[in-house]
Amino acid sequence: MLKAVPLAALWDIPWNTPIDCGEFCLSEDDIVAFGQRYDPQPIHTDPQAARKSFFGGLIASGAHTTSRMMGQVQRSAAGQHLEGGCLSVPELRLPRPVFAGTPLRVVHTFLAPASEGLECRTEAFDREGTLIAHVHSVHAPAGAGPEGTWPRSASAVRAGPRLQRAASASTAGLWLEDCVPGAHFGSGPFRIAPGEADDYSAKFGGDTGVGRNAWFGFALATKLFIEAMWTHGHAIAGASVTNLEFFGCPRTGDECLGDVEVRASRILRSKPSLGLVDLAVSSWTSDGALSCSYNISIFAKRKAPQLRTFPNA
Repeated sequence: MLKAVPLAALWDIPWNTPIDCGEFCLSEDDIVAFGQRYDPQPIHTDPQAARKSFFGGLIASGAHTTSRMMGQVQRSAAGQHLEGGCLSVPELRLPRPVFAGTPLRVVHTFLAPASEGLECRTEAFDREGTLIAHVHSVHAPAGAGPEGTWPRSASAVRAGPRLQRAASASTAGLWLEDCVPGAHFGSGPFRIAPGEADDYSAKFGGDTGVGRNAWFGFALATKLFIEAMWTHGHAIAGASVTNLEFFGCPRTGDECLGDVEVRASRILRSKPSLGLVDLAVSSWTSDGALSCSYNISIFAKRKAPQLRTFPNA
């Protein structure tokens, strides 16, 4: 049973009933604005370079797409049950890229009460009915109270040596060969400007109107992750995100730092010029409080595929 949650808040929820949350459409200007601020890769920021990329055109950041999806949910009938915001995301997948001008319809389903909150599924489909994005999430329900939302216990964790390493090991433009398991890369500090969190909610969505926009925290972690490793465009795209957790909401004036640990890497047998890299990403405030963490798999380019072979290829 959820602690401090009125039973009426659970009875009123339409369990396992898909809720149509309406459509949204990202323009080229929307995609570039988000990319420049939070996901500075050429496929999100430079239309000309994006046309020469693997995708053949400008595509939206995954963090941007999911923020807009959750903003649609908050403004729909489902939003009244989600006043506490998102707590965690066991799985986030974007099987298809999102191009400018593509209308996406969002459907949200309350799956079941969970030990921590409400287990939910949010999906986005194009007008042909093709699944574009899938978010399996846990949300704090309406009426949960402060103890049912943030801050969570892990916000007290101190980063120690990892935080120092993240602040000093910043690099960019990595190839697959540079992603050796056990290596750490970091970036920051990045200071949150006055009004930035509110501006993010207004422009890009997320947990709008609940006071704590978890997806702003995800966007900050994405920025720190990309700046640590792949601003030069050697990454192709993210394959999936798992174990995304939000521990606290960065505030105005906070300095944020990012740390990325390489867990594994391997060459793709089906396409030897590329590899898949498994990473653990975390973002911290400068006082050592953990803000956001997740695991992500990334397709990355090889620098010289004809010269290098990994043992597990």
